[in-house]
Amino acid sequence: GSEMCIRDRQNIEVTYASSGKLYAQIAAGAPYDIFLSANQEFPAKLADSSTQGEETREPFTYAQGQLALYSVTSPLNEQALTDVLMSDTTSKIAIGNPELAPYGASARSYLQAQKVYDTVEQQKRLIQAENIGQAFQYAHTGHVNYGFVALSQLIAINAEPNQFITLAPESYPAILQDGIRLSDASAAIDFTDYLRSSVGQRYFLQAGYLTVQ
Repeated sequence: GSEMCIRDRQNIEVTYASSGKLYAQIAAGAPYDIFLSANQEFPAKLADSSTQGEETREPFTYAQGQLALYSVTSPLNEQALTDVLMSDTTSKIAIGNPELAPYGASARSYLQAQKVYDTVEQQKRLIQAENIGQAFQYAHTGHVNYGFVALSQLIAINAEPNQFITLAPESYPAILQDGIRLSDASAAIDFTDYLRSSVGQRYFLQAGYLTVQ
């Protein structure tokens, strides 16, 4: 789940960066029309920080991320994930920084719910990546044995079916991704409407996200 902002020109122009960086740019006056984040925090901050006299703009949820376990070193199937993670006490597991990355926070919650988080941490097997992109790179290059990553990342690279297991959505906190429209430009209005339409939601489903109502 990359984050993006869109500036209104004759064609839509997309800027990719971390949610925090884009939030800081917008707060400093960057002329974006839409902000799409990989979490709910920053769009909510923008809604709360609108100055007096401005129209209040409400964030909207455009997709729900899916968490997957990925490995290029150990073939995966539908066996219990806890069995996979605990079978080799020397294997390394990457997660995004739980304090900063939504996917990392959900991965930590999943491991805690399965009552294996403390064990893998004490065994020094847990590798904390800066973000979900870095967690993916660690797993993709074989730097770690397993990585908790976004399913959308795996679909984007056409990962082999035996390289990942998709976690049941009910087994970890929902990864809701919000956006907020920052201007009344016609292209911005049309595009946010499209994101929430049945056609736009089908695109997200194909890309590895859960659709939202």
